[in-house]
Amino acid sequence: MSAPSSSEHRLEVVQTMWQKAALRLLELGLRPDDCPRGLVVTSEHSLGKVYGEVSPDGQLCITKEALDDSALFHGIVARECARSALRSDSLCAECITDVATEFAAQQLCSDERARWRKTWQESSDDRRVNGVIVYSPAAGYEALYDVAGPDGLKSIIRDVFNASRYGVRLEFNDYAAYFETRFRRFSVGLTAAEVRILDAMLRDPSATYQLVAQRTGFTPQWVTQRIASLENRRVLRSWETVHFSKIGIRMFHLFIGEETGGQDPYRYFVNCPFVYAIRRVLTGDWHTLATLSVPDNNQSIRAVYHSVKQLGQRGVRVEIYEIVSSGAAFCFDYYLPESGAWQVPWDLERVQLPKIHRERLWTAFPRIDSPTPKTRVTLDELDMRVIEATRRGVNSVASLRGELRVGQTRVASSLRKLRENDILYTAREAHNVGLNEHIVLTADEQELGRAIAAWSQRLPRTIPTFDLDGRLTLLCSLPTGGSYGLASCLEMVEGQVSLSLLGSPLHGKWRMPLETWNAARQAWDFPDREVTEWLDSMR
Repeated sequence: MSAPSSSEHRLEVVQTMWQKAALRLLELGLRPDDCPRGLVVTSEHSLGKVYGEVSPDGQLCITKEALDDSALFHGIVARECARSALRSDSLCAECITDVATEFAAQQLCSDERARWRKTWQESSDDRRVNGVIVYSPAAGYEALYDVAGPDGLKSIIRDVFNASRYGVRLEFNDYAAYFETRFRRFSVGLTAAEVRILDAMLRDPSATYQLVAQRTGFTPQWVTQRIASLENRRVLRSWETVHFSKIGIRMFHLFIGEETGGQDPYRYFVNCPFVYAIRRVLTGDWHTLATLSVPDNNQSIRAVYHSVKQLGQRGVRVEIYEIVSSGAAFCFDYYLPESGAWQVPWDLERVQLPKIHRERLWTAFPRIDSPTPKTRVTLDELDMRVIEATRRGVNSVASLRGELRVGQTRVASSLRKLRENDILYTAREAHNVGLNEHIVLTADEQELGRAIAAWSQRLPRTIPTFDLDGRLTLLCSLPTGGSYGLASCLEMVEGQVSLSLLGSPLHGKWRMPLETWNAARQAWDFPDREVTEWLDSMR
């Protein structure tokens, strides 16, 4: 459908579309303004990136470009209608604009919606909220629609509009943080067949689609279609990554207590060159969980332990675990496709865990954690650049050739070497399936740790790691209420276990320190300047 031509007809179309959008907003409990009284075509420069807006005197001002583009024309009318309904002194301008723009997207046909989203993406700027969250409105709301459909926006509108009635202003950073955490709590319902396919792919991430079809009993064509659907709905995520230990990078968990005076210990690691991830600890004995990726040289390792010593001198309690063995498990045994919910039988599990520990039944369970020693394959500068690019999603010969500006033969040879020697490997995860609570537990006694790690393979999502002394750190993702169920199970075992509820990540985006790789020594050089600046900042 093209945009209307004559000005009178255009205004009639505007008013008809406005009334249609208004009816849908009324269904959401919102009251938009009356229809615009006139239509004014104005210069693109005067409206900047928004292409159209309603003036204080009730005129819809719109650019010539938008008037001639049906997607922009229809979208602007719906957006401005929604914006008028959302207007509030308690909501930041970004929240009002983003919600209104997404409302408009959902009023358009599929072709126009794609054009509208593309324009939104091009005309909106990403904003960094913290070390992890970069708020991208167009991409974020498109992802929300993929996961939750129209219900996602309805929930956002209900939340922010109800909150605005209490007069507590929602500033931009608050809104962006809310959107990030609220998005994580939406989930996608899965059919029994999709669960079987996901289970097969997560148990063996290297499995081809043909092999998944054989193991599930479905046709390859149907499996391919279902996998594409799971990816489009943001459930299945596949990517290529690197075994850190194979390239001489050592991993550590640091559990950090609260500093005397209530200051946040997070500030000590903002400048740390080794930070892989930082998460708040919401409950339990600790304040922060930091995961470090440290190139294996004596000076870097000493620097990490020196930082722990410095924190101790400030009265901050720190426990450090070097990861020497790790694994991951995803189990759908307790997922109910008919309701799209999890039902973990915690009453049964709390009986079985102590039995597994007491009778040493954990020895019969397959271990999912395993050490991966450093490779003996010689790695040059190009290999490391290929690894880093692959971690960022650039993993085909053609794309790597363009990214690295290296000949096709050299890139293909490097990629083949890295894959054949299991330095690069395929990882897969299931997202947006209702696992909203994130827990970390530690057990220092070895047999208890082995028992918990074995037993935990029956839980929805677990990542067990062991340190040099056999101490367990277990990361779990569970459905709502799962933290209480897990705690009730641990209550029954003999031995000391620490359990904490985790918040959202605060810091991430670790990058490989390519500039410190010494191909001649096949080792990492010490990043003296970065480490010195970090340790100085801790004083």
